[in-house]
Amino acid sequence: MRLELTGKGLDITPGLRQLVNKRLERVTRLLGRSLVSAQCVLSKQKYLHRVDLTVHAAGDNVFHGVGEGRHFPVAMAAAVEKVMQQAH
Repeated sequence: MRLELTGKGLDITPGLRQLVNKRLERVTRLLGRSLVSAQCVLSKQKYLHRVDLTVHAAGDNVFHGVGEGRHFPVAMAAAVEKVMQQAH
């Protein structure tokens, strides 16, 4: 799987990269070999952290989830959960 990680208004630290990889393992287990790529955009506005996650799967399937929260782990979990619901 190819991962494109982008930060709007912030730097991508190794900790954030590790968080994204860890959360995407659930999507990888669900979709398996049909998973092609994932694009993740992390942004921060004052007290709101936002994660835009787009996952491309085989057969022109595209799943998109947006998560918001006070911390990145919360926002990432919400985005991954929305993608998982679409993939089921």
